Amino acid sequence: MTAEQKTHLASFLDLTADTIRGGYTRDREPYAFSDNIADETPQPLLMLIGDGIENSGAAGQLLDKMLASIGLFRGKNCVSGNAEQIDALKPRFILCLGTAAGRSINAAVPLLGTYHPDELLLDASLKRPAWEDLKTLRSKLMELDQDYARSMAGRP
Repeated sequence: MTAEQKTHLASFLDLTADTIRGGYTRDREPYAFSDNIADETPQPLLMLIGDGIENSGAAGQLLDKMLASIGLFRGKNCVSGNAEQIDALKPRFILCLGTAAGRSINAAVPLLGTYHPDELLLDASLKRPAWEDLKTLRSKLMELDQDYARSMAGRP
């Protein structure tokens, strides 16, 4: 979504809210959106790269559970993206989900590959190796980020 589209959407939502509240339109500061994703997103600890990982179906729910098991949450300290966004977002670490994702990355950011949640749903025997990958990721992130390490203190 471009900055102009974001501005129009925000204005529309404000107008709709005002109409629902009885039609009173209050004065607001103008919105200032950017077309550069890095301007609006703080540097994430982890960037996820893989096909279809932003979905909210069974694979998306499994991915959220996997991340939560090591203290990560999409939108908080973890973002989904693609190879073209690495330079803009400057993540501290990249987790590639699925073999295709890992082949598309050529970056100076540390990365780890693991199974895509869709693969885990199709073959339960892959869950143990995926858990081992997550534990490795947790260890690497604890070395990289003191805040993350403190948040994980005392967790198994």
